[in-house]
Amino acid sequence: MQYDFQVTAGGAQRIEATGRFFKYISGIGRVRVTTSKGRVIDLIPGQGVWGEEFTGLSVKDLSGAGNVGVILAGDFDFRDDTMYAGEGTFKTNSDYSTITEGGNCYVGGTRLGAGVGAGYMVFGGLANPASAVSTAYVEQLNVAVINAAGAIIASEVNICIAQWEGDPDLVNFPWFGSLKKPLNKKPGGPVAGAGFGWANIVKSGAETSLQAITRILGADVGASVLTIPTMTGALRVEVPLPQPLAVPPGYALFFLAKDGEDCWPFLNMREA
Repeated sequence: MQYDFQVTAGGAQRIEATGRFFKYISGIGRVRVTTSKGRVIDLIPGQGVWGEEFTGLSVKDLSGAGNVGVILAGDFDFRDDTMYAGEGTFKTNSDYSTITEGGNCYVGGTRLGAGVGAGYMVFGGLANPASAVSTAYVEQLNVAVINAAGAIIASEVNICIAQWEGDPDLVNFPWFGSLKKPLNKKPGGPVAGAGFGWANIVKSGAETSLQAITRILGADVGASVLTIPTMTGALRVEVPLPQPLAVPPGYALFFLAKDGEDCWPFLNMREA
């Protein structure tokens, strides 16, 4: 039968279930399921375990942002081959293979910054040129923060989607035209229209990174900025994306780390 769960960021909930299979039907990001016998399994939506007897389950959030979802568990032999791929949509493994064969699926990431140190902030991200014919859809995203010495640290990153090409506030940014492109998942597939780029900006007084990204992008951002806390123990923090982020031509998914820090996003995306 189905069991609903709701946990805070990093929190856990016990499910009173007996059986020999369980499946993570839906939720926000990764969870860790611990059985009554002590077995620990990390799952994303659509994954499950069969042949594991238990008299209780504990579900712990690993997304870092809290989680609401559904676990299917019981003592009967349940099978299917679907995977949750967004609200109202189910896809099989063969569907995903067909999408990859279309040649418009990409994976990539890069360090935004080069350890310039205090007094500077690194400003960059995934930019989709105005000349691109497709929108970039970011379907999976995680990020780490790196200090000037190259070590991953606990900090925070601000992200937003805003216009970049054609915006008079950004005409002097040197990373225009020199974008690092993500890898096409199909060998020989077309080069992505979108790519990564970054530049150093001088910190203005005692401003925070949130104030800086608002200053640079102005009215294009408004209040639409997401601040992501990062944790040393997790190395990277996964950003829950039940639906993909859309980056239209002429726009960018911007990242801005704190004073003297770099960030390293890694993502899966599709262009359509």
